[in-house]
Amino acid sequence: MQERNTMTLQITTGAMILAIFTILLLLNRQTGGFFEEIFVYLMPIPMVAYTSKYSFKSGLMVFAGMCFFSFIFGTLTSMFYAITSAFTGLVLGTCIFKKVSMAKTMLLVMGLSAFFNVLDTVALASVFGYDINATITKMQAMLTQVMTTYTASAGEKGQQIMEQVMSIYNDQFLRQMFVISMVFFGLIQGVVVYYLSLAVLRRMRFKVPRAEPLTTYYPPRYFALIAVAAYGYGAANLRNDAMPELQHNISQSLWVCGYLFLAAFGVLALTLVIRKYLGIRNGIVTGILCFAAMFTFPQILIMLGAAYVFSPDFHTALMQPRQEAPRRPRGML
Repeated sequence: MQERNTMTLQITTGAMILAIFTILLLLNRQTGGFFEEIFVYLMPIPMVAYTSKYSFKSGLMVFAGMCFFSFIFGTLTSMFYAITSAFTGLVLGTCIFKKVSMAKTMLLVMGLSAFFNVLDTVALASVFGYDINATITKMQAMLTQVMTTYTASAGEKGQQIMEQVMSIYNDQFLRQMFVISMVFFGLIQGVVVYYLSLAVLRRMRFKVPRAEPLTTYYPPRYFALIAVAAYGYGAANLRNDAMPELQHNISQSLWVCGYLFLAAFGVLALTLVIRKYLGIRNGIVTGILCFAAMFTFPQILIMLGAAYVFSPDFHTALMQPRQEAPRRPRGML
């Protein structure tokens, strides 16, 4: 009798999860996709809630139902977003059910989000009506306009600077930057899905673990070795016009990937420095300071990121609270 009641509860919970998912699809369709970018972060949550409670095998049936309802009630674009979001929720819920390390779970969700973002933007561009070439042309035209404005008063020297910059930021490089930026924003999307799902489920009294802050994650040291090598190799060959085109494109990509990796951990290190030595714990203020640091002293940020990943002692020292010097009693010299 108890087993039958458990099975009935599992089936009714699955039906409720499907109903919530379908309501989101219908709301997105009725608003003309106005909230589609927001629903990308909300659609994984029902799947996470069900799978974290009833396992991957049970979640597969609900995932199949979500795919079916996405085909019936969604458009071509929303169907892709809905299915990929449901699959991300299935993976995240399975990791929670099997008590996988939350750091590994977050990295897995970030990787899936980055892959789906690139698949949506690049691989399925023609299906969804994106014109990557037109986007690259607009980026290059905007860059040319900015460079012309800032070098107009420098005369011949300004023209030489402009030619050097434009030789680096050619069509191929901007295309690579576009793809890499899609990977980067996909990683950010995965972080938001991870934290938002856990926060909502804990608010709804689901038995899920607390989200671990990014500052507690310490990557393997060989990641830093690869990132530093990629950044150094790409920076050394950034203006090497004698290099074959394919090799030059690869070196440019390595330079950007290495820079993003080191800058990301540099932001984490700077966050801990601001929290420990300046006493600022407001997330908005810290975010503004880190954003400003990326444009004012990016090289220092990269060095901070390398030190953060290379040295466990540096990371441990930043994580520990600051010890203030004891105050001397009044009247003593």
